[in-house]
Amino acid sequence: MRGQAEEGPAARGSGHGLTAAVRIARLRGGQWAEADDTVVVERTVSLVVGGSTLLRLQCLPADLEDLALGLLVSSALLPPEAPVPPIEWDAEKGEIRVDFHPSEQALQKLQEGLTLGSGCGAALSHAGGFDPLTCVRKIDTSFHVSPEAIGSAMSAFVQASGLFRDTGGVHAAAIAQGDEIVAFAEDVGRHNAFDKVLGACRRRGIRPYDKLALVTGRLSLELVAKAVPSSIPVLASRGAPTQAGVALADAANLTLIGFARAGRMNVYSAEWRLK
Repeated sequence: MRGQAEEGPAARGSGHGLTAAVRIARLRGGQWAEADDTVVVERTVSLVVGGSTLLRLQCLPADLEDLALGLLVSSALLPPEAPVPPIEWDAEKGEIRVDFHPSEQALQKLQEGLTLGSGCGAALSHAGGFDPLTCVRKIDTSFHVSPEAIGSAMSAFVQASGLFRDTGGVHAAAIAQGDEIVAFAEDVGRHNAFDKVLGACRRRGIRPYDKLALVTGRLSLELVAKAVPSSIPVLASRGAPTQAGVALADAANLTLIGFARAGRMNVYSAEWRLK
């Protein structure tokens, strides 16, 4: 079953149970008035892998199987050649259960590399092994894409989020092939949204090696570190990168693009990929 929030009496909007009505005091032109507003739903979810709780996270309770799968992919726990394991969402207990037993070595590396990141909330990122100074993982250099395709994909991406238009309370991520969006997800955190599209691609057998990743928000180290294990060649945002994010992208041959709009963008690494 696809992971969705339970419908409650206050659920409404285009989010299909992912938004709720709240009563607010609104100040306009120096005058206060009571009004209704729409906010995004947030839930604490436990990721249970092989019978043990791997972590707990705050997220938008949608596409939770893809979130779990994407976390396994971006943390390098699930090898590229491994089949997609069975994943079950228990809404009552708030658990995503994955029938998969990572190797002890992979779990140890993950635990050693977990970092409290700069993302929305307490975003945990597995940046261990992808440090800009020690990065040995390189992304294939044969893929090229036109700036026009990136601009068109970004234009389609920013129009795709009805939940953001309703609430202003989510980030989004997408995978595009040329200027076509092939996977899209939203979440209260940009890291979760990115994991969701990585999981969607893995579940649907979409290979990332000739695709673009599009995200909202800044391009920090932990977000770039999620892209590298998947060998995504291009990561673009309308926001800014950080120095550590640029350094890792450069070390990994990842094309990192900030302030991306139709007709203009800043390319911070591997600019030779744009033709």
